[in-house]
Amino acid sequence: MSELNSSPPKDPRFTKTIKDDFKKIKVKDDIGQEYKELKDYYLSEERKRKLESMGGCRKFFVIPWWLLKALFFRLTPFRRILLLIAIVSILISSNNQINNENVNINLVTPALIGGLIFLFILALELKDKLLAKTELEEGKAIQQALMPERSPKIQGWDIWLFTRSANDVGGDLLDFIKL
Repeated sequence: MSELNSSPPKDPRFTKTIKDDFKKIKVKDDIGQEYKELKDYYLSEERKRKLESMGGCRKFFVIPWWLLKALFFRLTPFRRILLLIAIVSILISSNNQINNENVNINLVTPALIGGLIFLFILALELKDKLLAKTELEEGKAIQQALMPERSPKIQGWDIWLFTRSANDVGGDLLDFIKL
């Protein structure tokens, strides 16, 4: 009955969240860690080996290109087309701004559209990630519910069971069956 009377949880406060984020981040460390994780995830072993023989200046240009290319090909066809539209919109607006000193709202609009498309793609990708995380958590809960609650007592035997998945969900199931 108390659940009916309780109010729904409040959304976090935007300004408080931003202030807390600024207190938590270590810009240099965080950027370095995120960049390393991007390279580990998106670059193939072959590309990582090629990087070892490159100079620093060449790496500076090659790594972002390879990362963007790998990201592009991992998107769905619809999201790839949206990304191309966003990039073209931004390039068109920056080209117009360079050629015209009297920049008006019409020239800024393609950049705004491109930015909104980028945000839309980001929202779609984040949704996919959170959905997958939720499904993995549900799978883990189901798997744990299927595990025996305790090891059986068999005279003359000591049976002990310990299991832990390497990731969120493991591929093995276990049970004891009395014959």
